[in-house]
Amino acid sequence: MSDIQHNDTPPQTLDVYTKSNIYATAKIAGIAALTSIAGAVIGAIANFVNPKTTPWALKEGFENGGTTNFGTSVFTVLFSLVINGILFYYLYRFSKISKAALENNQNIILETGLFSLATYFRVCAILMIVSAGFIIVAFLAVGLGSAFK
Repeated sequence: MSDIQHNDTPPQTLDVYTKSNIYATAKIAGIAALTSIAGAVIGAIANFVNPKTTPWALKEGFENGGTTNFGTSVFTVLFSLVINGILFYYLYRFSKISKAALENNQNIILETGLFSLATYFRVCAILMIVSAGFIIVAFLAVGLGSAFK
C-alpha cells in the first residue's frame, strides 16, 4: 500500500479548539503586520523630515551645525521599507487568508494561509542568519584591527 493520499479521501476537519486558536493567531498577526508597516512608514517619514546630523562633522569645522549623510540614510530607510514590506505582505496575507478559510470552512485555502506564515518565518530566519554573519564579520574586523596595532 502506498502512503499517497488520493482525491477520493474525505477532507479532514479541524476541531473547534484548533480553529479558534488559528483564528486568534491570524487576528493578532494582522494587527502585528499593520502595526509594523505603520511604524516603518512613520520612521521613514521622520527620517526624511528631520535627518540626523553626523557627530564627527561637528568636530570637523563645518558650519551650520554639521552635515547629513542623506545618501546613506535614504538607502537605509529604503532597505528597511523593502524588508518591512515583504514581511508585512506575508504576515498580512496569512491573516486574511486564514480568517477567510476558517470562516468558510475551507482547509485547502487554510493551507495557503499557513504557507504564507511559513514563508514569513523563512524570511525572518534568513534575515537573522545574515545579521549574525554581519555581526561575526564586525567582531573579526575589530579583533584583527586591534591585533595589528
